[in-house]
Amino acid sequence: MNSKLRYFEGDYESASKGKNDLVSIAYKIAGLIFTGQHQEARLLAKSYESKLSQDSLAVAYFHLGLSYTRTSDYSKAQEYFVKNLSLVRNEKLSNESQFFAYQGASFFRFFFSRHKKSQELAEKGYRALLELENPPSLLLGLSLDIQAHNLIQLGHVNRGIKVFEKALDVTKKSKLTDLFSEIEISHLLYHSEFDPDLNKHIDVLLKYLRKSKNKNDYSRSEIVLQISKLYFLMGRFQDSSEFLNQHFDVVYKNQNKRKIALLNTLMAQLVIQKGQYLEALSIISVALSQLNPSVDKSLYLPLLGLKIKALKYLGKPAHDEIEESKLVALKVDRTINKNIQDRLNGELQSRKIGDDKIADIMDRVRKEDLTVIKELLGYQFLYPVLELYRLTPGKQYIVFLEKTGTILLVSNSAIKNVGKGFTRTQVKLLNCLSEGSQSKEKLISKVWGYGYDPLRHDSLIYTSIARLRKILSPFGQWIHADEDSYSLDYNVEISIPEGLEEKLVKNSETPSVKIKTQDLNHRQLSFLAEGADFPVSVSEYGKAWKVTRMTALRDLRELNVKNLVVKIGQGKATRYLLI
Repeated sequence: MNSKLRYFEGDYESASKGKNDLVSIAYKIAGLIFTGQHQEARLLAKSYESKLSQDSLAVAYFHLGLSYTRTSDYSKAQEYFVKNLSLVRNEKLSNESQFFAYQGASFFRFFFSRHKKSQELAEKGYRALLELENPPSLLLGLSLDIQAHNLIQLGHVNRGIKVFEKALDVTKKSKLTDLFSEIEISHLLYHSEFDPDLNKHIDVLLKYLRKSKNKNDYSRSEIVLQISKLYFLMGRFQDSSEFLNQHFDVVYKNQNKRKIALLNTLMAQLVIQKGQYLEALSIISVALSQLNPSVDKSLYLPLLGLKIKALKYLGKPAHDEIEESKLVALKVDRTINKNIQDRLNGELQSRKIGDDKIADIMDRVRKEDLTVIKELLGYQFLYPVLELYRLTPGKQYIVFLEKTGTILLVSNSAIKNVGKGFTRTQVKLLNCLSEGSQSKEKLISKVWGYGYDPLRHDSLIYTSIARLRKILSPFGQWIHADEDSYSLDYNVEISIPEGLEEKLVKNSETPSVKIKTQDLNHRQLSFLAEGADFPVSVSEYGKAWKVTRMTALRDLRELNVKNLVVKIGQGKATRYLLI
């Protein structure tokens, strides 16, 4: 079995089982490494190293460097990548082997978040390939893959996506199934990383996870972590946590420290959102202790950012962490990390608009640009609302949004958009309940402005509270009730922007006309108090109160006789309008 031929076909399993001949031994070593048999590959390389040609050594050194990087022995990995660059400088390598030398050095720089240098080396390797008469598709795909990664990490998202598409085309045409699948996963993940249409990307990634034949635990763990992250950004905190719990084994199976660090980062974010800051600090401390700050800078900085956030909420100083984050940020040229550092410093980075749509939105959030709300709601990208309105994690809120009139319910489990659900009377009722326990007498007086009559007003209160709970669903339990009083849960705050409350309750005071309340039922009282700004038909009134047409007509006629509404139109066009 020819290991070299099998290797270039992307069949690493078969390559690992090839013969130990000098022509293909380096590719057998490669096959062993790509199938996770690192110790066998290293022993084989040691026994054959002195017998191999310079070109075969370059292939072996490249894959041994990858092997030691994957097992976190970075000094040993660097040793092999440096050996290859020495062979290039001594002009002892063919163009194909030059590719392996440059690709290895590029990969190592990428791993250390030095993306500019990584890209320079990757481009040198790609040029060496293009000088070949028939460059192997596998190598072209590998080169395009790392170039795409680098471009995106440097902030050139659209260019990077196009390079990924080129890599997909090359590997698909050559039927390099495994490499195509790995590049396809990266392509999908990056699309979801920078495009705010989060729900669409969750559907795509879930479908891929279920149907893909790719069983690579490393790649599958990336998908799991991204899906959980997207749930979090949508404000679906409970879904994010449950999805992580269901797929812990996928992340832990290959014991990759970087993936476990990403898992811990997500867990810390979820715990902070619950207001459990001390527990978050514990998770972050464990995660940081498992990383090498000189190597894992791209993962180290986000964890430091979360630690600073948790300390801030605890009211504790974070001077050391802030200074450390500045030092780490100096050693990376990854755009995402620079954005994190800018946020920690309270700065906004000047950059090209359009490449990273999510970053564009977050910049507007940090500028407190309220016009961004419509986009956040449209994309179901709800987590940034917490930052926009400076809401404290761990608390629960009913948030009235400017510009749209939309109401969000914020809890530890989710952020729910209930649309334009509240009437003016319901806003007054909520505010009243938030002031503490309220008797029926107080509710009728404060909200409707009437003297309390149990026979007339109990049904009005019961109906109004039931409707309010329905709007608050699934958080209806926020409204507490006993036999004689009602209140809003003490841990729920109502957030109404300055100026909006006045607009919401405007004209909702007691009608100036003196009304004999004992003559009106609860439907009529509520209709007068809530005050629709448009003409209402008999059928619309009946549907709203779930009564027959005859009952609805009787209610409206009585209000008309008392000069509380005016009748307009005739026949089927008859409508009733508040005076």
